[in-house]
Amino acid sequence: MIRSATPIYTDYADRYGEVEFLGQSYALSAQVRPTHREFAGSISRAAEGEQCTVEYAAPAVDKDGEDYLVCWRFNVVKGAEPDADTHNWGDAYTVVPA
Repeated sequence: MIRSATPIYTDYADRYGEVEFLGQSYALSAQVRPTHREFAGSISRAAEGEQCTVEYAAPAVDKDGEDYLVCWRFNVVKGAEPDADTHNWGDAYTVVPA
């Protein structure tokens, strides 16, 4: 059975976009932002010119209106990071309940 989306899901999807992860759809409920979290290999721990990972996240809801956090990770070279628009935003790293 296909679930219909709640009005809030549709509103958020129209405003901020949708992401699919492991067969589940999520509507972002705010703009995607860098997390600035420190973890092994993160950009905050890398030296200039070093390969590292930059992490972004955004709150989201599923079609039932449940809250989640969608995260993306991209490999970059510190100091030569590409414009965020060039990242593959359709490829989320993980989605966790909020």
